[in-house]
Amino acid sequence: LDTLNKIEVSNFYYLADPNQIRMDGFKAQQLNEVLPYAVTKPEKEVDDDGIIIPWQADYSKVVPLVTAAIQELYHKLLGTDARVATLERENAAKTRDIASVNAKAVKLEAENAKLKADA
Repeated sequence: LDTLNKIEVSNFYYLADPNQIRMDGFKAQQLNEVLPYAVTKPEKEVDDDGIIIPWQADYSKVVPLVTAAIQELYHKLLGTDARVATLERENAAKTRDIASVNAKAVKLEAENAKLKADA
């Protein structure tokens, strides 16, 4: 999860795309800083015609990290659900205790008022 959080998701278009269609994804240069094995760098920056040769991100190399992150979050969620259930049970018990104490207080106040009236 920590590694996955270091990967920046970007909205971009390829410079070579004449339609400049925007997409969400990873910039290979940034992805290379976090997961170098998920990036293929060209042997040279530009081809013989002076056209930039782009770096390539292999999304299939990121999928195992995404899967592991989902599993980690799932297990954390299960633990949180269990903790919430425990807290709800404890809260219900304390609410019953408070109701019982309040009922006793009302009874004692009534008895006290009666004693005062009789005195």
